[in-house]
Amino acid sequence: MNTDEDEVQKIEPDQGRIHIGVLLRTGWHGFLDELFERLADEGFDDLTPSHSPVFQHIERGGTRIGVLAERAHMTNQSMGYLVDALEARGYFERKPDPDDRRASLVVITDRGREQIRVARRLIADIEREWEERIGAERMALLREALEALASSLGNDFGRRPPRRTAARV
Repeated sequence: MNTDEDEVQKIEPDQGRIHIGVLLRTGWHGFLDELFERLADEGFDDLTPSHSPVFQHIERGGTRIGVLAERAHMTNQSMGYLVDALEARGYFERKPDPDDRRASLVVITDRGREQIRVARRLIADIEREWEERIGAERMALLREALEALASSLGNDFGRRPPRRTAARV
């Protein structure tokens, strides 16, 4: 007779190693928790980590919700919900898309730009602190390994011109 423990043993590694997904998630959540705690201290206490995808994927001149959703691996409806919340808080606004009158662009406001400036400073602080925790060499190796992994998965982090979505006719 199989018990729950038997089933768990089938899916958990028996070497005592933690799989890479758990390690990546743990680092990501630790980073987000630290960043958003510091953002709150800087006056951005109306933001949560769930708002991150909008800030991460917005383009300087504005971005359609569908493009934001695709980049964040979310549904249009979920992204629209986030944009609505951030628009109500003054971080973004919607403007007509000059390439397609039926569409709108999500555009960052002055408050949104200020949040990004502050977040960049805080991120640099967190990276320095992590470097102090694990050492400069290990931090450099971690960054190099993560960049190589991301590149192998097809992510160039916007180092190429963004792909424009064609307007429907």
